[in-house]
Amino acid sequence: MILHISATGLELHVIPSELESLSKLTKLHLGSNNLSGSFPASLGNLTYLQELKLSYNQLKGKPPDSLSQMRSLTLIDLSVNQLSGEFPPPLYNLSSLKGIGLSYNYFSGNLRSNIGDAFPKAEKINWGMNSFTGTFPDSFVNASNLQILDLPGNNFTGNVPASLGKVKNLRWLNVNGNQLGSDEPDNMNFISSLANCSNLQYLLLADNHFGMFPNSPLRLYIGENNLSGIIPGQLLSLPSPAHVNISYNSFMSSLPMKIGDITNLASFDLSHNNFSGMIPSTIGKCLALELLYMQHNSFEWSIPCLADLQNLRELDLSRNNLSGEIPPWTMNLSSLLYLNLSDNNLEGEVPVQGVFSNSTALQVEGNPKLCGGIQEFDLPPCPKQENHRTKRKRLTPVLTAIISSSLVFLGKATLTNSANSNTGNYWIRPPGEDANKNISSEQIKCLVSILQLGLACSAETPQRELTWSKFTGN
Repeated sequence: MILHISATGLELHVIPSELESLSKLTKLHLGSNNLSGSFPASLGNLTYLQELKLSYNQLKGKPPDSLSQMRSLTLIDLSVNQLSGEFPPPLYNLSSLKGIGLSYNYFSGNLRSNIGDAFPKAEKINWGMNSFTGTFPDSFVNASNLQILDLPGNNFTGNVPASLGKVKNLRWLNVNGNQLGSDEPDNMNFISSLANCSNLQYLLLADNHFGMFPNSPLRLYIGENNLSGIIPGQLLSLPSPAHVNISYNSFMSSLPMKIGDITNLASFDLSHNNFSGMIPSTIGKCLALELLYMQHNSFEWSIPCLADLQNLRELDLSRNNLSGEIPPWTMNLSSLLYLNLSDNNLEGEVPVQGVFSNSTALQVEGNPKLCGGIQEFDLPPCPKQENHRTKRKRLTPVLTAIISSSLVFLGKATLTNSANSNTGNYWIRPPGEDANKNISSEQIKCLVSILQLGLACSAETPQRELTWSKFTGN
């Protein structure tokens, strides 16, 4: 007695008519066989069948009504065919189904409002890439064992029901590419309810019409929506491991320093937004980070130190307003496979080690002040750097003259050692006055400017470099 038939990839072209005589058959797997034509009604006679897999074929038309006779069926996979019509009515009678695969067909029309009641044992629902319409059925909450709800690429409208938060086993929710949401502040409140789904690992909401971001502790894929304003503070409490995609929105302002608190952040895509200001150095604390995409924003100033991100594989900082030199740590990241620094205001010499030795892994074009690098980049050679000792000799008399002239202007103000001189703290006191009295604010401002200039110049001679704490005690 034949109980199982698995004939995948044999190019059968048609479903053998002899199968209907195998009345005790429990599993029939005929995926990827280039099967064509209509769905044979005779398969409905296989009333003991538990699994029917006909995916990746070219079957056309509507599934026959005879499918309603297959009351033992727990899995049906008709994905990637050319089937059409409304949601197959005979399936509504198969309450034993745990897995229903209809993705990549031409099904259309509204789903019944009680569709969740029809499949109380459903664990996996894959109905994406069809043309289903209407509102998102609230009755999915009655499929209490549901783990995967995959509905991308349809035309569902309205809001996602908050009742999904009662589906405790849900670990995958994908509604990418629908018409959900209404750009209203409350149309994403359902996310807060999903905090009750402790097994939820993936939440895919991209390419819809969602508006204001709600409070939620979940990992999110919300690219290509109409989200705006500052980055949501709730992203800072994401679970582990975290994969966040907020690209192609209209977020603005600067990134909060607390972004470094997401220590288990594995991938972060905030590209194509309106972020500005400095890139917070605290991102360097996200030690699990592997992918970081920040391109097409308005970040400024220098690239922060991310030297501790030893797992980082891809880093894209292109099309911002970053300036300064390429930091040396970038060539020491052994895991870095892709680095894009193009279209910024970077200057100085391009390294030649690490990722910089591979022209296919690095992009630096659009930085007219860069020089050097490997030959493939065709950058101008870097000017010879001035000898360190010569530079020091040149700076010292200039600095001395500036400080001397300013001291005369300040009325022969002097730097007086503190009472506890061994602390190394200093303050400004005009001669002949009591130590508790201060000089004028204008004099202080002037002398502060001089000291700041001195500190900057002393950086040219690191072995004798001064620090601001030497003057402030901080």
